[in-house]
Amino acid sequence: TRLPAPRTRVSVSDLAALVRDGRVVSGGAGESAPRRIWVDGSRTAVAAVLIGAGRWVELQTRPAEIESPRWLFLLLPCALVGPLAIFLLRWAERSPVRRRRETAIAWSFLAPAALHLAVFTIGPTIYAIYLATDVEFAELLRDPLTWTAFRNTALYALYVPVSASVALATALGVHRYRLRWGGRLLGTAMLLPYVASVVSVGILAQVIYRAGALGSGRPDWLSNPDTALPALMLISLWAHAGGQMLVFLAALQGIPQSYIDAARVDGAGAWRRFFRVTLPLLWPIAGFVLVSGLLSAFQVFTLVSVLTQGGPALTTHTIVHRVYQTAFGAQEFGAACALALLIFAVLLVLRWSQLKLGRLDAKA
Repeated sequence: TRLPAPRTRVSVSDLAALVRDGRVVSGGAGESAPRRIWVDGSRTAVAAVLIGAGRWVELQTRPAEIESPRWLFLLLPCALVGPLAIFLLRWAERSPVRRRRETAIAWSFLAPAALHLAVFTIGPTIYAIYLATDVEFAELLRDPLTWTAFRNTALYALYVPVSASVALATALGVHRYRLRWGGRLLGTAMLLPYVASVVSVGILAQVIYRAGALGSGRPDWLSNPDTALPALMLISLWAHAGGQMLVFLAALQGIPQSYIDAARVDGAGAWRRFFRVTLPLLWPIAGFVLVSGLLSAFQVFTLVSVLTQGGPALTTHTIVHRVYQTAFGAQEFGAACALALLIFAVLLVLRWSQLKLGRLDAKA
């Protein structure tokens, strides 16, 4: 009913105005059956339409099968409700009344936490995956800003081995002089930045950087593209070395003193005792500290958001900050969710390594 009267020549632009979820372009004679082609790097459904004598146009739209995985992902959990209900009913039939009552009481205590987890964690995660399925990951990976963010994050994570070394050295000093005021003072000084808020530590470091540049006529470290990322790494080292020191200190206290005494009786000096006895026993803990530090480094956001906002010249533009800007700056929530899934894949590999190291430590 919206088309012009018969025998009226219809322009392609008039037809394009009628299409809401696709586009109409001029085309040649061809088969009218729908087919799939690639247009500007995206898979597109095309059908040729005859609109007059020898006049053909092509109707291009998004293929319906692209939307199918999104709905399938949401429908599969719903399909599992039936088998789960049958399993619960069979369990109730086989279980005595007392056990069912105890289970119901236990779940009543767990219900608030489970509801909170479902609403604020599981639900948003499923919705994020749903939004990410609408994004071409290949196009996302071709974006130079994505690789810039990954590169900056990888460079930022290089502070972790340095902070772990500083934490280990500090833990050795605190452990050796733990009964003296010097060891206690050193441990307290290392722990203060760790227990403080990340925002307060960042603002304090910003004041220190600006005070150092005051009167020199040069920008402070956080405003200089050549030093902004190293400045953030120094702040992170300062803030996280105390927590890593605690882990090493606990591991050092778990080493039997008889091992050290035996090495001393054999004539081993301090360095030889460290490299032959202490360090081999600390290897699983050191690996755990490194992997945990990398997990934290790849999720850095607070310091970047408070101090640099990704600048100057994108030198501190990290991957989590990229997700934030994509979602709440450009309002591209699908692309932000896809980026978040990429981060999740990287963190999953690191988390698997952390769990393996934890099992090795437990066996040791």
